[in-house]
Amino acid sequence: MQIGLEGDVNLQFLMKGGELTKVKSNSWQKKRFYKLQEDCETMWHDSDKIFNKSNTFSINDIDSVRQGRGSEGLQRYTDDSLGECCFSIVFKGKRKNLDLVANSSEEAKQWVAGLEKVIAHMDNLNSQQKREQYPSAEVRQCCTRNSLVFSVEMNRAWIISCMRKADKNGDNMMTLKELKHFLHQINIEVDDTYAAALFERCDTSKSGTLEGEEIKHFYELLTDREEINVIYGRYAQTEGHMSAADLLDFLTTEQKESRSLDDVKDLIDKYEPDETAKQKKRMTKDGFLRYLSQPEGSILNPAHQPLYQDMSQPLNHYFISSSHNTYLMEDQLKGPSSTEAYIRQAGRQADRQTGRQTRRHAGRQTGRREDGKTGRRADGKTVRQAGRQTGRQTSRREDGQTRRQADTQAGRQADTQADKQAGRQADRQTGRREDGKTGRRALLKSCRCVELDVWDGPNGEPLIYHGHTLTSKVLFKDVIKAIKEYAFKASEYPVILSLENHCTVEQQKLMAHHMTSILGSALLTHPLGNEMSTALPSPQDLKGRILVKGKRLNKLDAAFNNNNAVDIDDVVSEEDEAAEVKEEDPKTKAKNSKIKLAQELSDLVIYCKSVHFNSFEHSKEKQAFYEMASFKESKAKHFADNAASAFVHHNMDKLSRVYPAGSRTDSSNYNPVPMWNAGCQIVALNFQTRCKQMDLNQGRFLPNGKCGYILKPEFMRNPEFRFDPNNPSMGPWLKKKALHIMTDLKDESVCFNPTWNKNFKFTINVPELAIVRFVVEDYDAASANDFIGQYTLPFTSMQYGYRHIPLLTQSGDVIPSAGLFVHIMALDD
Repeated sequence: MQIGLEGDVNLQFLMKGGELTKVKSNSWQKKRFYKLQEDCETMWHDSDKIFNKSNTFSINDIDSVRQGRGSEGLQRYTDDSLGECCFSIVFKGKRKNLDLVANSSEEAKQWVAGLEKVIAHMDNLNSQQKREQYPSAEVRQCCTRNSLVFSVEMNRAWIISCMRKADKNGDNMMTLKELKHFLHQINIEVDDTYAAALFERCDTSKSGTLEGEEIKHFYELLTDREEINVIYGRYAQTEGHMSAADLLDFLTTEQKESRSLDDVKDLIDKYEPDETAKQKKRMTKDGFLRYLSQPEGSILNPAHQPLYQDMSQPLNHYFISSSHNTYLMEDQLKGPSSTEAYIRQAGRQADRQTGRQTRRHAGRQTGRREDGKTGRRADGKTVRQAGRQTGRQTSRREDGQTRRQADTQAGRQADTQADKQAGRQADRQTGRREDGKTGRRALLKSCRCVELDVWDGPNGEPLIYHGHTLTSKVLFKDVIKAIKEYAFKASEYPVILSLENHCTVEQQKLMAHHMTSILGSALLTHPLGNEMSTALPSPQDLKGRILVKGKRLNKLDAAFNNNNAVDIDDVVSEEDEAAEVKEEDPKTKAKNSKIKLAQELSDLVIYCKSVHFNSFEHSKEKQAFYEMASFKESKAKHFADNAASAFVHHNMDKLSRVYPAGSRTDSSNYNPVPMWNAGCQIVALNFQTRCKQMDLNQGRFLPNGKCGYILKPEFMRNPEFRFDPNNPSMGPWLKKKALHIMTDLKDESVCFNPTWNKNFKFTINVPELAIVRFVVEDYDAASANDFIGQYTLPFTSMQYGYRHIPLLTQSGDVIPSAGLFVHIMALDD
């Protein structure tokens, strides 16, 4: 049983197990017995299949547990009266949700509470593996895990767990065969000769097995960090240890941190495992490594992890995390639509390489650099290095424009056959959702602007899907319910619903009804304050509120005059994105496409009224502060390339949305960096596709509590500045830096902790816009390199000195027990 959970009532309930009804469809609902196995890491269930070998799943594979009829399957296939008995297990990766019904509401609560407790405990253990070289004091005193039982003063929980699994017969000894199995488990690929030599080196008793101190020696050989030995030896000037003064010298000289002697003593008290050294206010090498593996030693500045920016500026002064075609789980031609996509976005390519590569490389704590080609200028070009070493690491800087054309993905829209099937498939396909390779979440990942593409549905109920294609359909009201439940779980700041309305007036009225009745007081239906403002409210003002972006029939002033009567015709132009689709489809091409707009829906559009963009001059003279335009990626890129300064100024007091080209039928993405550099706030990306562009988006919104809002630099908010991202030659934004990333240790290609003796230097002109991306790839001479992991963050959120960098899979999950160790300096150039 896991340490810290002994005697827990909910845990005992899980280990005893019980009968649950597994729900797949109306006709497939079967009783299954589920229980938590003794390792507290695996769930087991019975099965009717005679040769079923997959009747277990790991707690680590669970993303979350949802109580109630929260999934589409339970909503579709169970009765409302069973709501309190239902719960769903949501898995990471591509696995479908597991929808279950307990015998009573009390049992359902116990299942959910128990699973959440075990998941949280496993997350804590995994976080410990990621952040600490060593486990807690209790584990250090004696590590006992059913099989391999030995006292080790310092150890790593993950390694010990793998040792336990390798000890097949549980005799607390390791044979050569078991050692080979263990090395395979921790992703070290060695030939039989090397394995035998390592075994013989540790088998000092010549017994043919490793036990006790021999296993400890074997462990120490694996976990030795030569680079740490060198760094520690350089600063440990007090009887072989670091005194408080020595540690302060290290923090000041290498880490560029401003610390007092009292701060340093607090670090020693916090991280030093040796009580004698702690009493003398000294830090041993073990304590030093433990410190480096904690958040204080991470590349991400701990001060930037919580909410730290001013959230009282107007809404248009922030970059806003935004999703395009949020309802889609996969591509835009025949992929499934789902309410699930608004909760957690699918990653079509998330498991393409990471499964195989993670198994191969997950145990490697690397310090890799590559001797690659340095790419492009720091004021707006992509910096990329392409190394040619096995398991190479690439460091890329994305702080500006790219010369690549945005519209490179060719594709055609499917014909209108989908419309003929809408009625037959509407209800049936709302249950199709989790088949997609899920891995990325929208609202739960703090996405603050989601898109709803709404069409007329059967029985008068509007539907959401990608029009004129074979994508499946989901009810509009179900999506609104999902948004209501999950909008503010990850961030309390406002959510914008970007409506692409294709409905008739009657169904528009029903859309308005669903939003007002379901969202209730969270829906913003009236401007803030008692009189008309001249600027947008702030994220702070709009905390917990949901805004609607769409067409409006009259001016916003009418809301204060108690006069909602339409002062123009009830016909408006279509959204720019919808019009673009029609222009590209000869079957539906029409001039000045218009739609009728229901007054009820119009009145819900407050601060995000959609208007067509004519010119920057026209917008400055005619466009109200609450009116905003949407730009196709190619148009936005044209302005970013050729009129960047004017674009920046336009975005100082207006909101702008950028969306992918309609030709991206595969749901690929454009480079968001040039759009951010031009000040565009709502840069919408296909969250369902894991790619470099989504890594950049994740990195952009990593700081500030991951709230989905990042304050733009002052020179992009103050009209007195004339910032041009393509020519940042003069101005307060020009803070030229020389970024040095280096390793200066041993060069080995096959070992547990490989490092390369490589140094790199990049020039950065505008640090406040720069984004740094670290990528690890496995070199393949015959084909494209295999992706292993990456980490992306803003340049201004980096810490200098010796830092650990976690590695993320393509789906955004941290690879346990793997990362980079680098030395970073940024000098005035």
